[in-house]
Amino acid sequence: VFYHGGFAVLLMITGIGIYLEIIKHERLEQITLASYDLNEAVFIEHIKKTNKLRLEFSKHIQEVHGLPIKTWVVKADDFITYLHPNIRHKYQSFEDFIQQHQEDNELKIQIKFPAMKKHIVLLLKGSFTLEHRFVCLGFDMTQQDRTEKRLITQTEKLNALAIESQKIIENTGVYISKMTPDGTIVFASESLANLYDLDKDTIVGKNALTLSERYGDFDHSWFADLIEKGSSEGTSIIKTSQKIYHISWKNDSLYDIQGDLEYLITVGSDITDLVVLNQRLEYQSVHDSLTNLLNYRGLIEQLDSIKKINRAVSFFIDVRDLSFARDYYGNEIGDFILTKIADEIYGLSRNYQAVVSRYYGDQFVMVCFDPSDEELEKLLVKFKETMLKVYQVDHANVQIKKSIGYAIYKKHTEDINQLITLSSLAMKASQMSVHNEIIEYHPAMSEALNQNIDLAYRLHQAIIDSKIQVYFQKIMDVKNYEITYIEALARWCDDDLGFVRPDVFFKIANDSNLIDYLEEYVVHQSIFKFAQLKEQELYNQTKLSINLTPSSFLRDGFADLIESYANEYKIDTKDIVIEVSENTFVHNLEMCNEFIKAFKEKGFMIAIDDFGSQYSSLTILENIDYDIIKIDGAFITNLSSEKNVAIIQMIQKIASLSHKLMIAESVETKEISDLLLSFDCHLHQGYYFHKP
Repeated sequence: VFYHGGFAVLLMITGIGIYLEIIKHERLEQITLASYDLNEAVFIEHIKKTNKLRLEFSKHIQEVHGLPIKTWVVKADDFITYLHPNIRHKYQSFEDFIQQHQEDNELKIQIKFPAMKKHIVLLLKGSFTLEHRFVCLGFDMTQQDRTEKRLITQTEKLNALAIESQKIIENTGVYISKMTPDGTIVFASESLANLYDLDKDTIVGKNALTLSERYGDFDHSWFADLIEKGSSEGTSIIKTSQKIYHISWKNDSLYDIQGDLEYLITVGSDITDLVVLNQRLEYQSVHDSLTNLLNYRGLIEQLDSIKKINRAVSFFIDVRDLSFARDYYGNEIGDFILTKIADEIYGLSRNYQAVVSRYYGDQFVMVCFDPSDEELEKLLVKFKETMLKVYQVDHANVQIKKSIGYAIYKKHTEDINQLITLSSLAMKASQMSVHNEIIEYHPAMSEALNQNIDLAYRLHQAIIDSKIQVYFQKIMDVKNYEITYIEALARWCDDDLGFVRPDVFFKIANDSNLIDYLEEYVVHQSIFKFAQLKEQELYNQTKLSINLTPSSFLRDGFADLIESYANEYKIDTKDIVIEVSENTFVHNLEMCNEFIKAFKEKGFMIAIDDFGSQYSSLTILENIDYDIIKIDGAFITNLSSEKNVAIIQMIQKIASLSHKLMIAESVETKEISDLLLSFDCHLHQGYYFHKP
């Protein structure tokens, strides 16, 4: 009994021990699973007695690197051959490897085990040595190592970029500031501080708006836009003790993670030289380089800018015999005399409200505004005194005669631009007079002009001698600012009469049966120059627009002639638009449609020019086959009229529904352009975009 009882107790104790060992083993399995199998790990065991190395790979590392066997047994020294060549030379054997790193808690090595495609970074941890063996656990840190290296490289790049950016900010002329939402400056580049005669330390803490006011800039609209819209652009003029600066600004707002406005950033560039250059170019474009007086363009622009004129007198002065002085004494002497005469005329104008222009060659125009009868008489006396004058140049006396004619607004005409032409007719009468007299315009002079005797002859000669010039005006698509079309414009400058307005010489051509010759010449020159322009990349997709008079458009065979010109210069007829004024279609629409069909069959596009200027009827749009409507400039320049706006919107709607295009003419300001774009009218032509 005692024996059986003792055996039972011993069996129970043994069972309990086995149970506890099972629990311990399961716990170790869980620990191994957590720390080993779920990681990219390798268990390394070195058995000293056999000098063998047991490598056991976790499931994860097997899957990642495609290892076919979980446990490998190799010679210990083979481990050294697995190391990367950069570190392999440090060790003679595995024992040498263990000795060098016996005290290391952690060690990173680059190694490629058999069946691996490339080296990995292995972090050895927890190594320890027992009596007969060395064991450690290695973790694959390749991805982490790459990430660390990338972070280090990126950090170095960012640091270098920050240093470089700081250098750029400090060493360039860019004006940079960072400010709080109330305008208080918290950072400023050195160039910005220098602009305001301050240094970087003293400018910090100052209010940007107050500072700009101190230097003459009181426009704070950019600041309001920046606060409200998050960004703004603009220019400002800063007046310092040394000079006046023109600054172009681009401003942006910075927001915190809650979306609240935190800082304002302003970046400015000095565009003073560009502004001065543009001002100089603009001045040169409207002034004569020899006399510094207005040129023809400048005179016309000046007259057009005057809103109300009650009375005006135009004096047209032609300097005669100066060509003989140039031939005899040289061009420098001729130019000297011309500048002396320009100074005389300008001196006379200073006592009046007047503009003076070197109109063309040796011709001048002075327009005097609102002179009284007494002032006009005094001015005529002064001009009379200078009609025949001797100029002393380099000890030589040069006698110069001037022919002077004048016309009065509104006595002779109510068109201020026509006033110049009338005064030139009076000057021509002065040229033919045997007396030194200033001649006032008389209607009989216009009657002579209307007879086309002299001017028609000059026009015919100009066509023969190729003196009619063709220029182009751009038609822009403001949605993408591409030059969609260019319109050919004919310009004529006669040697004696100067610039002759296109409407004048086209009327002369029509009245004197020269219209066919003129239009053939202009069309040929237009296509010839367009072909040259087409070679430039900027105009690859641009189409040419040619304006035809009704008589030429309705002329048999004219479409064939234009097609032959296009073929001659290898221009696709689809790249040519034929513009016809709306009064062409007033009579016999059936005949008009036959000619339109002839043009369109050859590939030409058809545009109705100056729509709304004369005989507009919406039925025209229903009864002819057109591609483009060109709205007359009279509607465009008066968009303050609700009626005009409604008409434009209606025509745009008709064009859109008919899948046609609409071009707005006479677009001369940004405001007009923006308003038209809001109507979905995006093809614009006018001086705002291009002055030919």
